[in-house]
Amino acid sequence: MRLTRLRTVAVAIMVAAVAVGVTACGSSEGGSSNTGPITIGFATAQSGAFASYDQPAVQSAKLKVEKINAEGGIEGRKIKIVEADTRTEISGAREAADEVLAAGAEFMMTTCDFDYSTPSIIEAQSHNVVAMSPCAGSTKFRTDIIGPNGFSMGTGAGAEGASQAEFAYEKLHARTAYVVVDPTIDIDKQSAQAFEIRFKELGGKIVGNDVFQQEDQAFSAQTNRIRELSEAPDMIYLASYPPGGVRFLRSLRAAGIEEPVLSESNFDGSYWLKSVPGLSNFYHTAYGSLQGNDPDPAVNKLIAEVTKKYGKPETSIGSLSGYSVIEAFQKAYEKAKSTEASKLIPALQEFNNEKLVIGPTTFNSTYHITLDRPVRIIEVQNGKEKLVGLWSPKKVPKIE
Repeated sequence: MRLTRLRTVAVAIMVAAVAVGVTACGSSEGGSSNTGPITIGFATAQSGAFASYDQPAVQSAKLKVEKINAEGGIEGRKIKIVEADTRTEISGAREAADEVLAAGAEFMMTTCDFDYSTPSIIEAQSHNVVAMSPCAGSTKFRTDIIGPNGFSMGTGAGAEGASQAEFAYEKLHARTAYVVVDPTIDIDKQSAQAFEIRFKELGGKIVGNDVFQQEDQAFSAQTNRIRELSEAPDMIYLASYPPGGVRFLRSLRAAGIEEPVLSESNFDGSYWLKSVPGLSNFYHTAYGSLQGNDPDPAVNKLIAEVTKKYGKPETSIGSLSGYSVIEAFQKAYEKAKSTEASKLIPALQEFNNEKLVIGPTTFNSTYHITLDRPVRIIEVQNGKEKLVGLWSPKKVPKIE
């Protein structure tokens, strides 16, 4: 991956360009003639770090497309899929978007992250095409930041951080916390911010903060600072994602720091657990349970269908969100009767707790991401995952 500061600069430049692109793009490109198949493009990471999220998203999206086509299509129009691999690269995101747009994509599914999907969304917007990330959690999916054509099916980072703060305070009885942030991608910075705000609102105390970079290989400085505290924290909040976050977690336990560690849905799935043998006292959020015991029967049904067709998915975050991207597109198209952005965007913005398999979904004229969706809390003990339950955050802080 690129160095964080280079990526941040690149993304900032591209996001700034959105405002120019919005005024420049017209209605002559993109859209639909309302005849023939609807072409949906997948500009997603089928290789690299985000493939663990994007591959299940593509599989479940294809499953939903197959169902739609078997029923005769949407408004009589079947769906055609074109796809390209971003390689989990910023430049690859732009190139993949260009490839599927050149193949006629009228709607686009991007990668599962704000930073890595932004280049694809900008390219889609320049062609008057709506683009949706399956599970990016950054609240920068706002019309004044990402532009009107960009959406995310993900749960806002604030809901994840707030849920973990409430769970830690109310169920684990934690009163002190140490927060460690990997600032490589936006969701981690935002979830940590939300966790701190909510934890302190509840009466908790943040006894220390630290950072590391996704590419880091050694973490002795961070673990030593935790060990040197006059009193061990009741818990540690880890805002990161695999593989860097897994390396940090392994180093933490190797240093003898056994306090509970809480994190986000970036750690959803058990595929990485073999890298931290016997891991215990770890809790992460998830979009659904992969064990067939989710409180929502629709989730269990979809995971079973995906498993039967493709094998057990690595993450629920991808499987549920990819399927729901196509669910959302179908519902919006049935209202808009068109893929043109000027018609499809208002239809999506009418979603108010819209029932999708991923959960209640809300978009509006400002936020193109759901800010307060419930999460699942998953506990890891002795290297095994267990569903704790569904958590609806009582209050989600406003984060920037």
